[in-house]
Amino acid sequence: PWAETYRYEYLFIEGSIDGVYSGRYSWRDFFGTDECIMSLLMGFGRLFGSTPETIRTDFQHCYSHMIYIADHPFDKKAREDFQAIFSDEDSILKILMRNDPVGYILARMVLPAIDAANTRHLRRLFQLRGTRVFLAVSQYRREHGVLPASLEELVPAYLPAVPEDPFARHPVRY
Repeated sequence: PWAETYRYEYLFIEGSIDGVYSGRYSWRDFFGTDECIMSLLMGFGRLFGSTPETIRTDFQHCYSHMIYIADHPFDKKAREDFQAIFSDEDSILKILMRNDPVGYILARMVLPAIDAANTRHLRRLFQLRGTRVFLAVSQYRREHGVLPASLEELVPAYLPAVPEDPFARHPVRY
């Protein structure tokens, strides 16, 4: 579901870039950001080569990574590689000297929220799966008077399968 959300969000952003870039739409509507700051950013961006096409390319690059991360089990390296694209080590001068400073800055503004949402999603999956295991172990103990030796003992009577840990990409440990 997260990957589909990102796909639709990207389509919305891609379709809105021309209107935001030209001033037809308000920056505040999209980013909750002060108009004056964004107008200044757009002015500098135009001087340094930002266009709707380059902004689209930056967002496409950003969202393709987010969709990959959401479509696959947790991969710490892929996540770190993605975060490195938008590292905090860039100086203002380095950002302005990029081919597209506006797209870079806008994509960088989106990254923390998207990353936090993906992490919350994985935590929630882990909590739901952990709760399922806890309830199955509790039911087994109630019926047998002892804890199961392994989670495999719970399959298929109490669990259809041992759930996967979304962070570690292996079955939940017991």
